[in-house]
Amino acid sequence: MTAGAFAAARAGMALAALFASGAAAQTLRCESADGTVSYANVACPAGSKPVRILAPVDAPAPADVRAARSRAQAERQQVQAIEARRRAEEQERERQRAAAAKAQAKAEAKRAQDCRRLAERLGDAEQALRRATIAKREAAAGQLDRLRSQYAAQCRS
Repeated sequence: MTAGAFAAARAGMALAALFASGAAAQTLRCESADGTVSYANVACPAGSKPVRILAPVDAPAPADVRAARSRAQAERQQVQAIEARRRAEEQERERQRAAAAKAQAKAEAKRAQDCRRLAERLGDAEQALRRATIAKREAAAGQLDRLRSQYAAQCRS
């Protein structure tokens, strides 16, 4: 008998002994010569040998199953509540962003309107300077300078 055939026969006898002893539901921890570990519930793969038999795990008690289901349900409800809060917060942030954008657009529109009015006043002041008499020329020039400064400060930045 060759070494491979002998090993196969020995594994077969070990398997038969396991089935005879009622250990069929058990799990085998198998190791190969190079140290690779595998688990099997029938026979170890070729080239490996059984090292340990792991006892089967008993089914959980019905009370434990109910408790686990109850915990899982409570956790699902917590996750749903957290998700609902997250969605509400996101909606609030979006509402705030929209309100800020609207306020900014309104402020920009008002600034543009104020600049148009200031430009009209500036044009009127330039015409007034051209039409002004010598006595009123200095006052008209001062008014024009103030309007130019105001326009530069408010509308060119």
